[in-house]
Amino acid sequence: MGGKIHVTYNELGATPGVYWAELDRTGAVVLGPRRLSDYRLTTLAGLAAQTVVLSGPTFTGDTATALELSRLGSDGPAQETPVMIARDPRGTEFVSLVLLGGDAIVTWLTGGCLGTIEIARIALR
Repeated sequence: MGGKIHVTYNELGATPGVYWAELDRTGAVVLGPRRLSDYRLTTLAGLAAQTVVLSGPTFTGDTATALELSRLGSDGPAQETPVMIARDPRGTEFVSLVLLGGDAIVTWLTGGCLGTIEIARIALR
């Protein structure tokens, strides 16, 4: 069994935002938590030493109107400037992220529940 797992979560308390932490196989915090951003939407994917996070940097009400992809270092903070994946004033919802080989595959729905399914493949080299 693996020795660690990375998680992101939304904190809604005194210092709201998206946080990252590394847990051991018992669930104890090994590193973190570290605050990544003010964002309220986050999806994390990791494969081997590669960890990326998909986040919604802008909102209209409770709906993300943009999506960004960031690569995380082993201690959590982003290694580089986030890459803008999508921007839609009508919203980006039902977001998913997987790693396949050296690429990130992102899917989302634009324009609300009756919108369009979108997909992007991003090379992580």
